[in-house]
Amino acid sequence: MTDRLHTALATAIAELEWFKTPHTIDQVVGLYSEALAGRTMRYRYGVTNGEMVESLKASGTGGSRGCKGDHSDPTPDAALRGQPDATNDTDRTLTAIDTCLTNLTTNAHHLAHHCNPTTTWTPTPTTRQGHIAYTLLHLRTAHPNLTAPHTDPTYTDELIRTHIADDAAWLHDKATDIWHTSHGDTQPVATQRAIVECRICGTWRRGTIAVAAGRCQECSNFFRNHQCEATEAIVRRWAYSPTALPGQILEAKAASRKRKRAAS
Repeated sequence: MTDRLHTALATAIAELEWFKTPHTIDQVVGLYSEALAGRTMRYRYGVTNGEMVESLKASGTGGSRGCKGDHSDPTPDAALRGQPDATNDTDRTLTAIDTCLTNLTTNAHHLAHHCNPTTTWTPTPTTRQGHIAYTLLHLRTAHPNLTAPHTDPTYTDELIRTHIADDAAWLHDKATDIWHTSHGDTQPVATQRAIVECRICGTWRRGTIAVAAGRCQECSNFFRNHQCEATEAIVRRWAYSPTALPGQILEAKAASRKRKRAAS
């Protein structure tokens, strides 16, 4: 069983490592959407969710004026559904891909924590390519410890062979088929955005992505709710609880006032 598990996990990792420039998951999804729509779409290169929504609003195709979701503030998936001539097949395939990515992320996290309970907590990704990176990070973390004494062989086997390996194989096969059918090698190479870590919590945890004013989503939410920056104690508490203690919030506010006085 040991060799079988290592082989299955190594294969899954190799299949997910395929998703890098020029054939990132964003590029593959964009090519598939273009093929069904019969025209060039605006969202091939992995624009941010905010840019996608703003683009729709500016062009008059967002919200109740054109998006099939008939919503004034469309989600990214709704934005893709609002593309001209998009078909229901596009929706079903994108949903299947997104579901597969979510399952991979969840099961990879469970596997890493099962094999190594001290695994560093990493924020849940918010982009398709982020799901790939997150999954690979945790699969590589788990790989050396698959047969550690504290692990349950049956549970490990189920996670890897029943879930992770099957999902990775399906996603890889689907993506490579789209890539070759769409002649992806002849398409312009997608320029990937540089990932900027959160300026607040990036020092204390890995995998953070700045989304606004240099803050990740969690730090942005904390600042909006409390009008101060999160401290190291609060960030580390987020690893097992989404809320900060009242005393920690008071300390964060005091630290914020101290920084403002020092800067004035």
